[in-house]
Amino acid sequence: MILNIDKQAKKYIEFIRTKRCSACYNSPVDADHLNTVGMGSNRKKPRVEDFTCIPLCRKCHSYRHHVGNLQFEMEYKVELWKDAFNYLMEFLTR
Repeated sequence: MILNIDKQAKKYIEFIRTKRCSACYNSPVDADHLNTVGMGSNRKKPRVEDFTCIPLCRKCHSYRHHVGNLQFEMEYKVELWKDAFNYLMEFLTR
């Protein structure tokens, strides 16, 4: 089976945006990339990194970037990569 990464990445981002924030459970949310997109990258173009997204509200998204993953996970008692994996599995099995 050949996956159309562009189409699936867009659908996955839409799926993530339907969820509540992984940290504070508020909505609406951003699709926050755990694998960074990188400076100067085209943020409109779907890419493999899109499948490492988690839903974070704007406040939590900004805060995670400010303090880093370790402090964020300790404060909110979350495991970001575990959440990312679980969201991806939910998306793939729906």
